[in-house]
Amino acid sequence: MKKTLALLLVSVAIVLAGCGSATPGKGEWSKPAEKPVTDTSPATRDDRFAPGKGMPEIQSELTIEVLPVKGDPVLIKDDTFVVLYGAGPEQEGKNLEKVLKSKGVKYIDYLIQPSSDPASYMGAMGLVGEIQIGNLERMVADENFVRLERAVMGKSMVELLAAGSIWYANGVSFDVLYPMQNDFASGRVQDRTSVVLVTKGKVSFLLTGQIDGTAENKLIQRGKLKKVSAVIATNGAPEGSMTEGFMQALSPEKVFIVAGKDAKPATQGTLFAPGMVLRTDGETLTETPASGKGK
Repeated sequence: MKKTLALLLVSVAIVLAGCGSATPGKGEWSKPAEKPVTDTSPATRDDRFAPGKGMPEIQSELTIEVLPVKGDPVLIKDDTFVVLYGAGPEQEGKNLEKVLKSKGVKYIDYLIQPSSDPASYMGAMGLVGEIQIGNLERMVADENFVRLERAVMGKSMVELLAAGSIWYANGVSFDVLYPMQNDFASGRVQDRTSVVLVTKGKVSFLLTGQIDGTAENKLIQRGKLKKVSAVIATNGAPEGSMTEGFMQALSPEKVFIVAGKDAKPATQGTLFAPGMVLRTDGETLTETPASGKGK
């Protein structure tokens, strides 16, 4: 009898241990229940981004647009991949989800943290369980980013975003120019912002994040700037940014300024309002004006 009881207790312990290890969110974090995501598997998506894989390029037009979401996230995609530069503040999460789904987005290959300001990326919390994120590109893992990371744990790769990082997708390169890791130490949000050069064929455009004149001078001194087809000033081009030396180094054919409709940027350029779309086949860059009113 005692032997039977002992065996029974051991069996119960094993079952309970197995249940504990299989319970999602066991411990400090309780991950929200997720709905299944129906789209190309993450493994296939990741293969397309890996340098040196030699994946054949699929002819597809690259489009760039600012989403009608507070925080002005920038959507970059073609027929084979989706990259999101920023996601806006957390309270905009469900709006972001709605807008992305309206554009047929079911999977985001890379979400880029545009700055250490949580208002620039925490909207991604609204995508959890709805739109899967393959890779999180981060600069600073503060408590907000850690919360986002835990929410997508097991679903996303998390990689350090710093100067020198580069990845590829279907003939398009994403080259991080700023910041270097030693720039983080200043604590300034302008030094904790991602400047990314996107290139397809002969066309390239620079996403400037929230850098100011001081950060621009660092980029000039490091000799990392070259002529680009367009500058997309995602910081709204406030006074003190887009300095003369910076613009001379880039010699852009066009300057697009991401800002609200009432913004008064210090730099001359075309207002890149929600609804406007930039398109390139790798040879030329064209723009489709917004058909409706911006924010």
